[in-house]
Amino acid sequence: MTTSSTIVALDARFSLHRMPHDPQFRTLYIRRRTQLLRQLLQGDEVNVTVKREDIVENRKQYLRTRILLLTKKYGHQFDDRSLFGSSGKTSRARSISRSTAQGRLPEEYTDAHLSPVPKYPEPVGGESYSFSGVQHIFDQHKKAVGSCRFSQDDKYRLACCSSDGMLSVITLLPHYAQGDAPFSIVLLKGHTSEVTDFAWASSSDLIVSCSLDGTVRLWDTYSGNCIRTVQDHFRCGILSCTFHPKNNNFVVTGNDRGFLQVLNVSTGKFLSDSLVKTNGRVLSMCFDAVSNVLWIGNDNATLYSFLFDVLSSKFILVKQVHLSSKNVAITSISAMTMAPSGLGDFSVMKPPMLLLNCSGNALLLFHVKDTDLRKQQLVLRRRFIIRQKKFRIRSSFCPLTMSRRPGACVVSGSEDGRVLFYDSEKAPVKACINELQGHSAPVLDVCFNHDESLLASCDANGIVIIWKRV
Repeated sequence: MTTSSTIVALDARFSLHRMPHDPQFRTLYIRRRTQLLRQLLQGDEVNVTVKREDIVENRKQYLRTRILLLTKKYGHQFDDRSLFGSSGKTSRARSISRSTAQGRLPEEYTDAHLSPVPKYPEPVGGESYSFSGVQHIFDQHKKAVGSCRFSQDDKYRLACCSSDGMLSVITLLPHYAQGDAPFSIVLLKGHTSEVTDFAWASSSDLIVSCSLDGTVRLWDTYSGNCIRTVQDHFRCGILSCTFHPKNNNFVVTGNDRGFLQVLNVSTGKFLSDSLVKTNGRVLSMCFDAVSNVLWIGNDNATLYSFLFDVLSSKFILVKQVHLSSKNVAITSISAMTMAPSGLGDFSVMKPPMLLLNCSGNALLLFHVKDTDLRKQQLVLRRRFIIRQKKFRIRSSFCPLTMSRRPGACVVSGSEDGRVLFYDSEKAPVKACINELQGHSAPVLDVCFNHDESLLASCDANGIVIIWKRV
């Protein structure tokens, strides 16, 4: 084990004394330390003016000094040979947690670039949602980051929206020169209040956003320029927005007074015939990309489905379902029409599924029965337990599993700071197949990129974490 690895192991030993009542903060601290040391190693490798022996000696001296400081601060004595080994070589050091696969600290570190050697669980149902650790941690936003989503056609581009009134577009750089930053960030500034929702255009060069300032804005994702700003008719906060999947010239918005409207992006005007009133604040919306059905959820536990007739510019109500007698908020909706399993007849599609986050500590998975829209029925397939009462928690389907298994895998944030993975085909006590613990605040949104190689999660403290999947 290298001296740099020993430094991380040392911090792990003292982590029980650092913030003893906040284990999530301790985990996040160690991960950040690992990331910074990895960047320092890369900088040393390109510094040809400093001898390798001097670098190693400087790290050892730093380690000795840190041992003295931590021992003085926390008063925790131990034998230095457990770190350095009796023969001058480092021995294996254990951290406070068991497995990176569970989103916790790894047991041991290898010599190369501080890469963890995780112990992964057995694959569950043909899929193993194991992660090799944190790829990046971003804190460009000063307030809560309410949503994060990867681009539809670029697995290295991620956008986020925040309560600080800004959006950010992060481009990860898998191939970059030594000494350069492995990412770039473009800030989208213009909203004067909290940004509540946003959506990528299918071409990924545009983003539409909405805010409590009552405006909808269209952004160029490369330059960060605001192309168009449109004020809500009722001059109230806009809570949700999305592009029409077949025609990105239309943007659907839902506001604080329960109205649905359609914005024509080209003209910058709302279509007057598209106005629809619902019985609550429109918190979430999602198009089924196959059937073009728009699903709407509000703060009155009511779920709507609409068809938008482009020719008449009107919404056609398909279904209205009241999910609860209590005023439960539907904070997130994801729709997925699954491909057939195996290599069979692609004309036979599996029933569509809906994934809903509800403020009553529930993540609900529905099957949509019957292809006739007028006769569609929602059948509750599973109810997963998450922690959600106050915050607008979001979830999503795991995109690649839909054609590989009879059910579905889903991932959700939670108010207890965890990222939770569920398998709909598992028994209730075994439905949670993995969890990641790296946030110290409620996790508000999670999102995979299109090939599931990266997972993004964001929290109420403004932290965005990129997890790399094994």
